Amino acid sequence: MSLIWDDNIDIKIENNKIYVAGYTKGCSGTCYDMVIYRFNIDGVIDLSFNGKGYSVQANAAGGSSDDKAISLSFDINGNIYVVGCSINASLNCDVTIWKFLPDGNLDLSFNGKGYVTYGNLAGGNGYDAGIHIYIDLSGNIYVISNSDSNDPGCSGDCRAIVILKLLSDGSIDTSFGGGDGKVEFIDTSQSFNFCEAKSMTITANSKILITGYIYD
Repeated sequence: MSLIWDDNIDIKIENNKIYVAGYTKGCSGTCYDMVIYRFNIDGVIDLSFNGKGYSVQANAAGGSSDDKAISLSFDINGNIYVVGCSINASLNCDVTIWKFLPDGNLDLSFNGKGYVTYGNLAGGNGYDAGIHIYIDLSGNIYVISNSDSNDPGCSGDCRAIVILKLLSDGSIDTSFGGGDGKVEFIDTSQSFNFCEAKSMTITANSKILITGYIYD
């Protein structure tokens, strides 16, 4: 492999294969590209995955800068979902979800290009990063993001935790939240102005549990 620098953020085992996602040096060394690897259970790179054992993706949000993977998950058909962030043309980070087929190729039926980006989720029009992704048995996609907020009670930098629900094709599930497919948490009335999620799970009765921290 010719990748010159890597930071591997998440690791999962699925169907006796090891998946590692993170980012690697791109742009001739001046930015980072998202990367996902697949290894056989003995630790040897699986060359059947994208023909070389890994896939590198860049410029999802159009900013010609950093793309970083942070979390990965799988659906019941073995498709691979990766969430993270990609820099847009305004040099802000947008939540980005990539979907790969089991063979390592992007699934072009997902939003027509294999990935989808979402920005300005909490109104702050700045940083939005997908932190954790979960796929339920029906193929619905749940993402938690940390997103800059413009809550009326904010003074200075404010950040909200946002739960985003997508349908299996990458589009917003308008039945979730207030019809916009998302739920936001920030409580400036208690000085909870800077909230960041770290992980998420969903219970058998569809309750969403999130862990993280709050600056007060």
